[in-house]
Amino acid sequence: MGNTGSLLKRRRSWGPNRRTGGLSKSLRNVQPVLLHTLRDLVHRQRSLRIPTASRDDGRLMAPPSCARLRVSMPTYAIGDIQGCFRTFERLLARIDFRPQRDRLWLVGDLVNRGPRSLETLRFLRQHEGAIRVVLGNHDLHLLALAAGVTPARKSDTLDGILGATDGADLVEWLRRQPLLFREAPYMMVHAGLLPKWTEDEAESLAREAEALLSGTRAAELLEALRNKPTADARTKSRAGPRLDAAIETIRVLTRIRTVDAKLRPNFEFAGPPEKAPPQHRPWFDVTSRRDPGTTVVFGHWAALGRLLRGDVFALDSGCVWGNVLTALRLEDRRVFEEPFRENGDVRPASGP
Repeated sequence: MGNTGSLLKRRRSWGPNRRTGGLSKSLRNVQPVLLHTLRDLVHRQRSLRIPTASRDDGRLMAPPSCARLRVSMPTYAIGDIQGCFRTFERLLARIDFRPQRDRLWLVGDLVNRGPRSLETLRFLRQHEGAIRVVLGNHDLHLLALAAGVTPARKSDTLDGILGATDGADLVEWLRRQPLLFREAPYMMVHAGLLPKWTEDEAESLAREAEALLSGTRAAELLEALRNKPTADARTKSRAGPRLDAAIETIRVLTRIRTVDAKLRPNFEFAGPPEKAPPQHRPWFDVTSRRDPGTTVVFGHWAALGRLLRGDVFALDSGCVWGNVLTALRLEDRRVFEEPFRENGDVRPASGP
């Protein structure tokens, strides 16, 4: 699978020590929940918006429901990059991204299928102070490959990362990223939420899954995710209820598109909403959703395309399939798009 010796050596710290049966010393004291809390505090401090009576500089549109603002630190939510780094670079040039001033929110699926996943991760790691990401299903696939618990797929374009001298460090950085990011009035995930979850429940479940993913049971969790999910989103394992709950949470946050009449997620359907199976509807169209006060920012569903409404911002516009990469400035909801351009690289032969 292209794994380097350094990656395999690093993987051993993701699970029990085979010789001693103990846990890796380097990870025993990791406190991922505390780390995420501290990061959130830093980003909340940096996200202050300062009202001003001075003239608009012409570059920003004022929100329709409030007085004009001079946005000191704009936030751009960006759809699935999937290794299309040249297109991503052009999009950043289009919005005049400056890491000292702006913030980027990335909805996951940072890597795979596009030609430049390594360059993408290096850029994100370099500018992590200005960037918030959540993990997508392709990012989890990279982690599973690096851990040696899943085979490579024909469509994978991850060998560059797995064979790079800094590949192990990039994978470790990725493994520490969250599944859910929350900053009122927004919540960012890769795919969506179960309609029955409240905001607090979703965040609590995500933090528990993140603790396992960033800890010593990561390889066990990633391997268990390979099992085909059942109709109720839960695949029973022999590892106990904590791991089972994390599997369910991760599948929902990174793969959900529609739910059936009993609000059970369908993880197989990937087409447009109008072609969903009978009695199925998009998760965000369930009238009994318990998070109506939060706008959920997500990607994953290329066949849905861009959708902007009060309660959801869907931003996967199918860049890797030859379409466009989308950025949404949250302060005024202005949309920026960059067509797929990877300097002559051919897009994948088939759609999502």
